[in-house]
Amino acid sequence: NLADATRGLEFDLHPDARRLSVGFPPPHHVDWALAALDVLESGGLTELQARAVDLADGLAGRLGSRVKPRGRSTLVAWEVEDPEAEVARLAGEGFAIRHLPGAGTVRASVGPWSSEAALARLAELTSR
Repeated sequence: NLADATRGLEFDLHPDARRLSVGFPPPHHVDWALAALDVLESGGLTELQARAVDLADGLAGRLGSRVKPRGRSTLVAWEVEDPEAEVARLAGEGFAIRHLPGAGTVRASVGPWSSEAALARLAELTSR
């Protein structure tokens, strides 16, 4: 029901009836989610999760000392001078990352669908 889902902390609601959404997912969204889980489980959920974590580790390694402390997860946060501008710039390059308000960082969420080539490109773009 937010006008811009990337700015959830600012709570700008849609100007139309969508602002009245109660948050329950429609049945077809539930069906899609269950179908997606079936696909992930058929590919080996544990293996897919391990792949995502390994890819995130690779991205963190490419970003070097700018990376904020992290555990073994699929999230990689790194320091930038202007987080909101970096999110906009990288969105223009086809990457969906988010800034962490007040932290001076941006964060990428890596999944098993991510490719090494795309993550290498992201790391290259962040060095500019």
